[in-house]
Amino acid sequence: MYAYGLRDVTPSQAMAFTYLMPVFTAFFAAIFLDEQVTVTTIVCGVAIVFGLWLVNRERSRPAPRRVASSPGDMVPPAATASGEAG
Repeated sequence: MYAYGLRDVTPSQAMAFTYLMPVFTAFFAAIFLDEQVTVTTIVCGVAIVFGLWLVNRERSRPAPRRVASSPGDMVPPAATASGEAG
């Protein structure tokens, strides 16, 4: 199942979803084993889901670098911080 998921997402995104295992474990334990769901369980589940959202959300891309249009616009590679050519 993990290998099939790698076709659509990056390996780091797929691995991040393994953090959902405790959430599903608590959910199914409450249903099938009659376990108590505490406030701590809910808060931790929300924290896990929020962390996954942070990892997988679309990030804004930085503005593209401006390319010099003419050779006079470029700074020589040997220029130092004081502005002198080396």
